[in-house]
Amino acid sequence: MKILIATHNQSKLKLYKSIFKDLNYTFYGLSDLNVTYEVEENGTTPEENAIRKAKEYAKISNMLTIADDTGLFIDKFPKKIQPKNHVKRINGTVLDDESLIKYYSDLFKQYGDSLDGYWHKSIAISYNGEIKIYNYKVHKIFVSKINSRRNKGFPLDSVSITPEYNKYTVDLTEEENKLLIEKENKEMFNWLTAELTKVKKEKGVFIACPISKYLTSDGIEKDFEIFIKEVLELCKKYTSNVFLALEREEFGKNKMWGDTCTPYDFKKMQETEYLIAIPEDSMGVAVELGWASAMNKEILLILDKKYKTSELVKYIHTIISGIKTEIDTSENGYKNEKEKVLNLIEEFLKGKYE
Repeated sequence: MKILIATHNQSKLKLYKSIFKDLNYTFYGLSDLNVTYEVEENGTTPEENAIRKAKEYAKISNMLTIADDTGLFIDKFPKKIQPKNHVKRINGTVLDDESLIKYYSDLFKQYGDSLDGYWHKSIAISYNGEIKIYNYKVHKIFVSKINSRRNKGFPLDSVSITPEYNKYTVDLTEEENKLLIEKENKEMFNWLTAELTKVKKEKGVFIACPISKYLTSDGIEKDFEIFIKEVLELCKKYTSNVFLALEREEFGKNKMWGDTCTPYDFKKMQETEYLIAIPEDSMGVAVELGWASAMNKEILLILDKKYKTSELVKYIHTIISGIKTEIDTSENGYKNEKEKVLNLIEEFLKGKYE
């Protein structure tokens, strides 16, 4: 499953990859997708900013998107100088790491050298227009004395103490940091894992195959119907969200016209994640492959040597995530190739849903 982490911060992206390294997720940062647009973080709370970023970057990427935002609250700070969710923006200017460390060190010294505080963290998931949100707090002690070491991407680790180890956060060993992250974020990670697992099962499959050429006076050609129904049932073993235009049209008994089915099929393409395409020589399937590539879907492309295929269709797997394979139905149609096709589809789906 492909997931966008709405950040340019490579340290944060690395953290997600590390946490979920044993699961079948592929994480991307904004830089990986060459996204330079910056969502305006003008919410009054971390939650508002996390939701805004998740929604907008999900629209841009057509991917499940995770966005977070963090607010800093220091116990002895008066209300007017509480950082809240503008930790790096001071008096309208975004400070670099060294300037930020110096600014907060001076404030901590002014209000007592060692101050209790906490990070208020909000994490939002955006998928198919739906938003899920989780909030939690991480306690720290903030000090005026600056540690000489730096943790790239997390500058205030050089002026904060982690109570569990009574050490500067920047001085934590890799093992200590790993254990601390697991402890501080355990409930959030459990929530996130549960939500991603739900989404994984909801991520649907769009089956693209020819229709018109197989239509008969009372339905569709029987051997093809048997074959495509087996493909359909196999996909339904892994997710209930499976779209096949032939099923919608009752396997040839309820044909829809293009002005109706085109917007309907396009919407279904948006709502699914994986495309299983058996294009043969269908221009309709070629269009659906174009939709899928524009929406950054993952494709299992099953080409048939029996048919002449556009070079753009033949090599579409070179520009998006996908797998291409070839079959040959020249002699006995799908009778001889059915088992091979079903095995390919099962292998593809196992990699996505298990």
